[in-house]
Amino acid sequence: MKNNKKLLIFFENIKIVLSSFIRNVGDECRQIFDIFKENAIVVFDNAKLIISELKSKKYVRLFQVMKKASVNALEISGLIYCFAIAFSASTGTLVVKIARLLLFFSFLLNIVRKNKIELYINKYVKWCLAFSIFAFASLLWTINSGNTISAFLSLLYIIICNLIVISITIKNNKYIYYIMKTVIFGSIIHGLKIFLFHGFNVYFNQRGGTIVENASVFSIVASFAFIFCIILLLKKEIKYKYFHYLITTLNIIFALLTASKKVLIFIPIFLIAYFLFSAKNRGSILIRIALFLDIVVIGYYLVMHIDFLYQLIGNRIDAALFALFGTKSDASTTFRIVMIKNGFEWFTHKPILGYGLDCFRYLLGNNIVTWAGTDGVYSHNNYIELLVNLGVIGLCIYYYLYANIIYNYFKQKDKNKNHIIAISLILSIALTEIGQVTYSLAFMQLVLLIIYNLMYCDKNEYKYIQIDVSSYINAIKRRLIGEEKYARSLGVKIGKGCEIYSGIIWGSEPYLIKIGNNVRITQGCKFVTHDGGLWVLRRKYKKPNIDKFGKITIGNNVHIGWNSIIMPGVKIGNNVVIGCGSIVTKDIPDNCVYAGVPAKKIEDIETYYNKIKDHVIETKNMSSTEKKKIIEKHLKEENDEK
Repeated sequence: MKNNKKLLIFFENIKIVLSSFIRNVGDECRQIFDIFKENAIVVFDNAKLIISELKSKKYVRLFQVMKKASVNALEISGLIYCFAIAFSASTGTLVVKIARLLLFFSFLLNIVRKNKIELYINKYVKWCLAFSIFAFASLLWTINSGNTISAFLSLLYIIICNLIVISITIKNNKYIYYIMKTVIFGSIIHGLKIFLFHGFNVYFNQRGGTIVENASVFSIVASFAFIFCIILLLKKEIKYKYFHYLITTLNIIFALLTASKKVLIFIPIFLIAYFLFSAKNRGSILIRIALFLDIVVIGYYLVMHIDFLYQLIGNRIDAALFALFGTKSDASTTFRIVMIKNGFEWFTHKPILGYGLDCFRYLLGNNIVTWAGTDGVYSHNNYIELLVNLGVIGLCIYYYLYANIIYNYFKQKDKNKNHIIAISLILSIALTEIGQVTYSLAFMQLVLLIIYNLMYCDKNEYKYIQIDVSSYINAIKRRLIGEEKYARSLGVKIGKGCEIYSGIIWGSEPYLIKIGNNVRITQGCKFVTHDGGLWVLRRKYKKPNIDKFGKITIGNNVHIGWNSIIMPGVKIGNNVVIGCGSIVTKDIPDNCVYAGVPAKKIEDIETYYNKIKDHVIETKNMSSTEKKKIIEKHLKEENDEK
């Protein structure tokens, strides 16, 4: 009974997740549409002004280049999404919502354009699916379904977007460097927005308070942007060096101005790891270690003895060191230690599966008074967060990707720069995750995607799956625009006043079909425009490329009955009736009734009319109720006469 109840609750939760996902997407579309609707006139007027300004300055070449350029909409929307994630550092902003919807719609349009779904399955995709499935399964044992559903929806958005982006990178290895560049510029613009509007000391003391976004999140983005600048320099993927030096400097300044302890840990760890792993022998490793120790000692001395640097960074280093050695620390660090202790205690009660996705907040809010009240806050430690929420199994699934990248690095015989960068990044992230929760951050998931590509880009280990969806797309298209417009869109030439039923197959060369005026083609009819028998002749006579086609021409005022087949090269005249299930293999003259397999002449049209004229009734265009009464009355009268 208990298991049945759990299953019922699980299926109810599935319904809630699906309805929430659809409702959220609908709400986002509506919200974005309203904004565009309100600002459409202003945007249009500004666009006209810009265009006229460009034209007045004779930038005609720009327009010519834009016209000629062949642009991949999916790749561009992927870069816009990556830029939005770096710029906003959050999945809830309007910029990210617009970028996300643009990516979804570009992917769908790509499917419609190609009439197929292209799936690329590699280790990263399998990891994403495994973690998301297990996170979703936690609805079975969660202690707070509201938190779990909300967190899973956010995770689902991130994973879907990343799976689309990874499919682009598989097809284009250089695309990963474009992503890095968009992250760099997203961070620069974000930093300029913060520090120019709020001042360079906005993160001092109160670390910005509520007037700007979370300092820790922005410090992560700026730190990675700085590292990506270095990677592009190492890989020689830049054109303008001095400009690149400028944006590299800006990113490290922005990262330091956030006064985040993670910056002081993450960047040095990456640099140390990179230089150690890239060393060719033990002697150079020792020299590099000594050099870094000197830099650390000098840097520490400067930070602790210069007032400005101490206010910005030094006091936070002191707090971290005090906490590490068990002496008095600041309130933030002390509270994080309390959360870790409580989290570990809760984990010991449910070590295998945990309490359900995003349930650490619920447990904390019900046990400790925080600034968020009973809603609680996340643990600020990725390991504790995963252990409490998803148990040991969830932690192992999530860190499988990390372990796989590290294992692959040491397994590699010929290590290149990409491998060294990937291992340095993954180790840096693994260490800094002691002080931050990253599994639910869209930006950090994008970084993991980049690291995976750097490690495996030269292997191209993936399975390609192609799903033909042309029939489904055509069915939707037919419903939306109607059968006649759909046939015209395929290239069928149709006259006026025609009636086209559903389920018609127009053949592989629909542009060879010409239909006159007032023609009715009923359900299930098929038009064949090529000779399929050549399949045999190609092999027998060793002519593999031969084909034979024929036009199909239908005159005016023609009725073609249900499930009839019209063969290639056939010409049907005017005023013709073709019976149901007929196969028309030869031309049909005017004013005839044809039927059969193959179709043969039954009678001429005048004979057909004289035969039925005494039995016809006028019910066309009547309602079904009126029609029923007249038909029943007519048939009763005919039976009485008999």
